[in-house]
Amino acid sequence: MGVNIPYKIMIVTSDQYIFKKIGYELYVRIKKKSNVKIYSEKTNISFFELIKYRIKKNGILNAIDQILFKVYDLFYLRKKFIKKLKTNERLSFPKLKNINSNYAIDKFKNYDFVIAIATSIVKEKSLDAPKIGIINLHPGVLPQYRGIGNFWAIYNNDLNNIGCTCHWMTEKIDFGNIISISKLNIDKRMNTLWEINYNSFMKGIDDLSLIINSKQISTKLSFDKKNSKYYTWNGISHYIKANKILRNEI
Repeated sequence: MGVNIPYKIMIVTSDQYIFKKIGYELYVRIKKKSNVKIYSEKTNISFFELIKYRIKKNGILNAIDQILFKVYDLFYLRKKFIKKLKTNERLSFPKLKNINSNYAIDKFKNYDFVIAIATSIVKEKSLDAPKIGIINLHPGVLPQYRGIGNFWAIYNNDLNNIGCTCHWMTEKIDFGNIISISKLNIDKRMNTLWEINYNSFMKGIDDLSLIINSKQISTKLSFDKKNSKYYTWNGISHYIKANKILRNEI
C-alpha cells in the first residue's frame, strides 16, 4: 500500500465497557491518519453451556474452580475496576452480533485490516475477509504466554514478562506473526489484575498506533513456535496464590 494512502481500519471490541474504552482510546490515536470505524460485538453465551463445556474439557473440580473465579471476576473485580475507570464518555458503537457472522464478513471486506479486542474466537472466513488480515491485542507476552497471559505470568512470578502483544491472527489462538511486544513495568498503582491488564493494553495501543500512523505495519515478523505455551482459564485457587505474589512483589 502506498505511503500516502490512508489505511481503512475497522476496530471490533467486546461489548463490555473496559474493552470498549480500550478500543476507543486506540481509535482516538489513529483516526487522524487512517479511515477508522469502530464496532462492538454482542456475544450471547449461555452460562449453562459454558459450565458444560468446562466440565467436559477440564473435569468437574477444575471447572468449578474456574467458574467460581469467573463469577468473582464479573461481579466484583471487574465491576470495581469499571467504577474506578468510568468517565463521562458515552461509548456507544454500532453492534456486530458475532464476529464470524456473514454480516461481519461482508463488512470486513471493505477494510485493509481489522483490529480485534477481546472478541470471540475468529474463524477462517472472517480472518480471510479483510485485504491484509486481522490484528489481535493480546494481554500477555507472546509466545511464552498464549491464552490467559498476564495472569499466569503473575502466578509464575515472572513479572518481567507482563504486557501486551499485537499480532496477526490465525486459526490457532495467539499464534500469528508478531507486530509488537509492549512490556509493562508494574508499580504500586497497579495492584490488581485489571489494573495490570488495562495498563498493558494501553501500552500496547500506544505502540501499535505509532506503527500504524507511521505506515510501518508488517506481516512478516516471526513467531517463535518453540517457546510457545498456551495457558487456559485460571481458577479461584490460582487467583488467591497470584494475588499474594502480586502484593508481595510491588
